Amino acid sequence: MEIPNIKEIFELIKKGATIEAQQKIIELKETIISLQEENLKLKGENLSLQQQIELSEKGERCPKCRKGIWNLIKSEPHSTFGRLGVLERTYKCSECGFTEEHIFDPHKE
Repeated sequence: MEIPNIKEIFELIKKGATIEAQQKIIELKETIISLQEENLKLKGENLSLQQQIELSEKGERCPKCRKGIWNLIKSEPHSTFGRLGVLERTYKCSECGFTEEHIFDPHKE
């Protein structure tokens, strides 16, 4: 995308080529609008990526809604295998409230 040169526009005006100068001004305005639209699109993409990074730093996404963060809310020895160090952990979504229990065996990690 070639951006019209302001000096070129002034030279056209000095020469009396006002129609050509106006065409260059219109091209310049269209270029500015195009760049502003591209800038807004990139800002939106940047914001989206920043939000994804924040979520990934905070924790796993909810397996149900994929919006919230999957938080550990309870961890206790498993009712049957607790003596062997196995834990039963309960996770809850920060967005939709979905909960799920997982068995955690530290010997398999």
